[in-house]
Amino acid sequence: MSDLIIRFDGIRATTRACIEAPPASGVDPCQVTLPMVDDADPSAAAHHVRFDRQGDQYILSPANPGDTLTWVASHPNLPEILQTLRITQSLLRGNELGVYPSATQIFFYVANYIATGEARNSRGELIGHAAMANGLLETFTDSGDRTLTDFVGRLSFLRGQDWLSAEARERLRGVVDLMDFGPRYRAFRRHFINEDEYARFDSLPRERQEQLQAITNFCREMVVAHALERPVRFSRAFLAANAAYQTLYAAELSDGTRLDFCTSVEDALRELRGDRGLPPAFMEECHQALRLIDMPPAEAVRESLRASLLSASGTRRLQESIAEESEDANMTVEWLARQGDEEGGRIGQVADILLRHLQVRVSEEEGGAPEISLDVTSAAVELNLLIDAQSVRRREYILAALALLRTLFGTEGEGLEQRVFAGGEYREVSWTLTASRRGELAGLIRSVEGRLGGSEAGTDVWLPILEGTVCALGVAGVVLSETLPQIRDDADLRLGLGTASSGLTGLGCASLGGHFLWPAVAPDAVHNSYLWDGLTGLGGSLVGAGLYLLISFLAGGQTAPLGSPRFPVDEYGP
Repeated sequence: MSDLIIRFDGIRATTRACIEAPPASGVDPCQVTLPMVDDADPSAAAHHVRFDRQGDQYILSPANPGDTLTWVASHPNLPEILQTLRITQSLLRGNELGVYPSATQIFFYVANYIATGEARNSRGELIGHAAMANGLLETFTDSGDRTLTDFVGRLSFLRGQDWLSAEARERLRGVVDLMDFGPRYRAFRRHFINEDEYARFDSLPRERQEQLQAITNFCREMVVAHALERPVRFSRAFLAANAAYQTLYAAELSDGTRLDFCTSVEDALRELRGDRGLPPAFMEECHQALRLIDMPPAEAVRESLRASLLSASGTRRLQESIAEESEDANMTVEWLARQGDEEGGRIGQVADILLRHLQVRVSEEEGGAPEISLDVTSAAVELNLLIDAQSVRRREYILAALALLRTLFGTEGEGLEQRVFAGGEYREVSWTLTASRRGELAGLIRSVEGRLGGSEAGTDVWLPILEGTVCALGVAGVVLSETLPQIRDDADLRLGLGTASSGLTGLGCASLGGHFLWPAVAPDAVHNSYLWDGLTGLGGSLVGAGLYLLISFLAGGQTAPLGSPRFPVDEYGP
């Protein structure tokens, strides 16, 4: 069934009578008329329903027309409306602020939230708790000391009432906690505006008021996010505040006597958040947004997606997507991003390929989300060419490609939501992928996974076999050079074959031993077995050949002129 909704605009009350205690006898003059609608038809004309005070509670007045009484009684949430009125009465009692219509409206606004847990605007429309907190924070912060003292006193009194439910008591505590953020809000906005000027807000030119309002809206949003322990995210309020900041302080920014907007945000957040520290993702977006705002929309989408993938939070997502494969290869995403001279390393190179083939369609509608897709065929061709061009570093590129594909498109090519800069704000957008493209993406991801499996088999199976074979061939060559008469009796042939075979033995045996030794001795250092085995084998080859030559020399097995010298003779003798 539908519920009753209070429209806070148009509330009428005999306020002077309602802030006074109920009379000991006779008719209570305190009456409240609430404009209400049905939540099934919130745009309909409001019913003005009168309620009469009885003690510290309210009842539906019998003076209402019969059809109004029937309409109200047909809604199940009438007890919540009566609870709202009782809470409002508790806030009004003895509070001189209650004679002002604006204050009475705020009392009803707060009371309705405490009673129902729903935040609504003056038209009765549901709003988020953050939006409600924004409005209350502004009211609490810029009200006079007496106003705040009276209001806090009434809230404290209300908390002690037995008839208030535990849930309502908890919501009331949240309102009181929000009031405690008033000083922090003032401290935060001092980084951006002159408080003396803000105190003269009503006397300022319209344009100046709008600029100050844009900045204070942003400041409230930041403080409320902190108060509600919600993530600090980039929004349109940031851009509006930055534009106002640039205009207000153009001269100071030009001569360097005022901090740029993002640095001011950083200082204000550091002071506000204390031990929580700065939100790194937001600060990254802060600086990026000022760079992206002047770019063509499609280019801004590409650049912001690349920045998102290479950011600290993006790196964590990439790492999670290949956690098992990364551990097996001992190649973390962070390590891959440092390899090579290009920005972003291997990750950056592969990301550039995918982004080159990113298809972006920007909506012409105000606030419309962009559509993103991928030319899978072209991207796959260029990606495979990049991988095939590698030799010992192939697995680095395969892992980078797999991490990016899984992060962008999932494991089956379904396409995962991505955060991009579009239309002057950061927003989450979904991929626009046809069934055939999703199939192509799934095939590409399986292909890269298969290439990774082949690379692992090459490293873990075929490379040790190859190294063992080389080692065996080298040993066989040494044995033949020392035992086969045709070779052993020819000093030059013996030395050449023995030296070569010893070098081959050192190459194969040292690389085979290093293949298993180095990962055990230095597990965090061995990322590429081909490089480590190759360098170890080279060292083993030099040692093997050198030892053979040394042993041969010491054994007197060198050929002329290092052996017994012979001098030329003629028929007359030497």
